[in-house]
Amino acid sequence: MPIDYVTPTELQTEWISQISTGSWTSVARVCTAASRYIDRFCNRRFYTTTGDETKYFDGPRHETREWSPELDLASITTLALAISEAAGSSGTYASISTGDFSQEPYDRLDGWPATYLRLNETYIGTYNSSAPYPNVFMPGNRTIYITGKFGWASTDVSSTNFPQELRVVAAEVATWLWRSRESGFSNVSAVSDLGGTLVPRALTPWSHQVLDSYRKSSSR
Repeated sequence: MPIDYVTPTELQTEWISQISTGSWTSVARVCTAASRYIDRFCNRRFYTTTGDETKYFDGPRHETREWSPELDLASITTLALAISEAAGSSGTYASISTGDFSQEPYDRLDGWPATYLRLNETYIGTYNSSAPYPNVFMPGNRTIYITGKFGWASTDVSSTNFPQELRVVAAEVATWLWRSRESGFSNVSAVSDLGGTLVPRALTPWSHQVLDSYRKSSSR
């Protein structure tokens, strides 16, 4: 379940004191919109689920020992690989021992999730003949499945794992969205002496810099 990075109460208390509780439903939608804007801008989600999810992934274009899913990896309970697309279609996967792969980068910053996986060149687990250990991620549809938690390792914005500066950015975006109503949805906030319009921006340079520091490039 997605979480919002700013709440109507925070917006009223710290940013827009004129908000009335009668507008709470509309303000809540603005807070959600601001939070999902941050996710889309950064190409990642800054929350995870309380329980494990199971997701199937298409393999890389070529056989490789390193592979990056679109979603960040907060934790992995099961990594299972198929040795071919046909094996994946038939549900034949090898569950990879935790000692046979690593979540990378190993030296990532505290609180940051893993962004890719690396298989060991040689294995220590036991694998049967029907689903032998694949020492590479195989190309093809649904050749990988993962059970675990995806995204940022946080279910609460007050958690120490949640990037607190994003709460400020979310509030700034939500404030801009809410106040845009006051000018009839016009982007014009003023007219300069030369007649040019001055257009407000949802992000200040500081907020843009913060989001850029968390932005994840697409793996595809």
